[in-house]
Amino acid sequence: MPGKTLRDEVKEIQAQLAKLQKRLESLEGLEERPTARIRTYIDGFDDLIGGGIPRGHVCLLSGPSGAMKTSIALNLLTRNSENGAQALYISLEETKESLQETMRSMGLSEDSDFIVDVGRLRTEHEDMEETGDWIEVLKDFITKRKRYRKVDLLVIDSLTGLYSLAGLDEPHRDLFHFFAFLRNLGTTSLFIFDQGEEGVYPNREDSIADGLFHVGFHRLQDGSVGLKLRCAKLRHTKHSMDYHELRFENGRFLVGPLPSSSL
Repeated sequence: MPGKTLRDEVKEIQAQLAKLQKRLESLEGLEERPTARIRTYIDGFDDLIGGGIPRGHVCLLSGPSGAMKTSIALNLLTRNSENGAQALYISLEETKESLQETMRSMGLSEDSDFIVDVGRLRTEHEDMEETGDWIEVLKDFITKRKRYRKVDLLVIDSLTGLYSLAGLDEPHRDLFHFFAFLRNLGTTSLFIFDQGEEGVYPNREDSIADGLFHVGFHRLQDGSVGLKLRCAKLRHTKHSMDYHELRFENGRFLVGPLPSSSL
């Protein structure tokens, strides 16, 4: 069998270069893909939940009144917005001006274009006031918003407010379909849920949510009160289920071990 000619060798080299080029293009494509998780921007907490919330998940942030749930959500949206995510915060109870004041007190950027309160929605959907079909109002608003600005991150504050406003006949069923709608949009969503006692889900919301985060109070022996945070559920993630102390210091949230003297 005759040996390889110079032309044959050149063809082999060209074929190898073509394979290498395809491999490089594939690697470049992977680098350009957005991260598969959304950071909470709570220092130390993302490491406990696999790097953040998986994109497209619908999660609940529950806890009693005064446990900084709104602050946690505003921090998450603002920090991710600063890194290119398109965010939307729909407030069903608190005014935009009140939320802006919270942001100022936390030292967050005052660019609050992503905040929409229910007053604006009521103005734009006066025909819905009588029917009370506010889930459809929200779907319509989110869909229109996504057409011209995208909605990578969504917070609805609060689920309790939505129940009060919408007067749902079958909350579990209606919420199931609403969550499915948000997943189909590819939007990562966080519903704030006022919950006095952890684990109490009157409409089985825990069974249809992809993630459950609970923030609560812990009391020290000296009588002082602090915050604690845990991830009770996060689909497709190996995560800690333990409580961790939650603090807000120097303009940032962070977690650490609960003090041994906590009650």
